[in-house]
Amino acid sequence: MPLPDFTSTTLFPPFVSLPLESDAPGQSSSPSPSSTDLPSYAESNPPPSSSSHPTSPTPQTAPPPSYSSTTTTSTHFLLAQVKQNMTITKPTLVVTDRQGTDFAITFEDRGVDLRPVKAGWTVVVPGAARVAPSAEGKRGFVRVPQGRGTGVHYLPASLGRVFEVGAQLNEVEARQGGRDGDGDGDGAAEAEECVSCGATEGEGGGKLMRCTGCKWVRYCNKACQKKDWGEGGHKNDCKVFKAMAITWGS
Repeated sequence: MPLPDFTSTTLFPPFVSLPLESDAPGQSSSPSPSSTDLPSYAESNPPPSSSSHPTSPTPQTAPPPSYSSTTTTSTHFLLAQVKQNMTITKPTLVVTDRQGTDFAITFEDRGVDLRPVKAGWTVVVPGAARVAPSAEGKRGFVRVPQGRGTGVHYLPASLGRVFEVGAQLNEVEARQGGRDGDGDGDGAAEAEECVSCGATEGEGGGKLMRCTGCKWVRYCNKACQKKDWGEGGHKNDCKVFKAMAITWGS
């Protein structure tokens, strides 16, 4: 499926614009005991190889919590940057949304392990809903219902960077009309030129080679790949591209 439009505040609403839990489809309107009163809170690896054929990349770091693909029927996604893990009696993250609002996300699935999730990462909650505040002056929070914990995804980048990268990938898909860049059926939007020098062909007039880590960016030769890995910042973005493709099934 194509990546969602990252410029849309309808698809990616801030916390205050989320529907209330009682109004959201498939969400329980009966809060669990004590759930409306949350605790207060305060505020050089080498590049992967490049290839003209897709291959399965080797993970470079331990994966985040296991999860399932996001549903294609989700009407919206909450994106928020992780501030800290506040797990006490149930898995809980303190996060910040695109408007700078701090709030908590709790998980009814007690088996969800948030220890691999790092501060500064971006959490993706499909179809998120707000729990109404228990009293005036309270903010409320987001609760992930029982059985949906594995549907929450984590992107290894800041919220701002996720929106920047998402906009870049949207532009690539728009230029290609939403088509798979090389016709291999994996649905990934890919660059049509070397991202380092802009060449449209590989050395000797051959095909551009693509990064086997994210399967998105392409290079005309090894020198350009090495330059982009360091100076171009692909060392960090490679993981983000890959995580976004997994999250939205691109």
